[in-house]
Amino acid sequence: SFDECRCPCRGNARALLFPISWPEPFGLVMIEAMACGTPVIGFNHGSVPEVVTDGMSGFVVDTIEQAVAAVARIPEIDRSAVRAAFEERFSVDVMAANYEAAYRAVLGLAGGVKPAPMPVFVEALTHSKSAVASPCLSIRLKSAREPGLI
Repeated sequence: SFDECRCPCRGNARALLFPISWPEPFGLVMIEAMACGTPVIGFNHGSVPEVVTDGMSGFVVDTIEQAVAAVARIPEIDRSAVRAAFEERFSVDVMAANYEAAYRAVLGLAGGVKPAPMPVFVEALTHSKSAVASPCLSIRLKSAREPGLI
């Protein structure tokens, strides 16, 4: 857990500015700031609107002018509410439970549904769109009866 802020500069900052212009898939930096009770001002791209609750844990903005105005509004944000939002949505226990629920749903274990009679294997593939892009991990479920499984 984040009992103590891992980075004092994040915990002592008035806000985290997250001015992305690409579809950021998750934005771990936002979560780390929220764990410290630091509000986030992020551009409305990628996961920002999913991570930041506008007016509660920070501000979701569309323009530089809105970001500047949001900086002036930071005192409206209760830092303990930012930390509470982190605990409710992104703590280790919550994230683990959410992953477990997702895996159970994929495997047909949710809601009393019996699992498929054949075993399911996970195949991990790395993909890179260019030499400079970070490889990302994609997971594909394969049944034991699918051709090509060793």
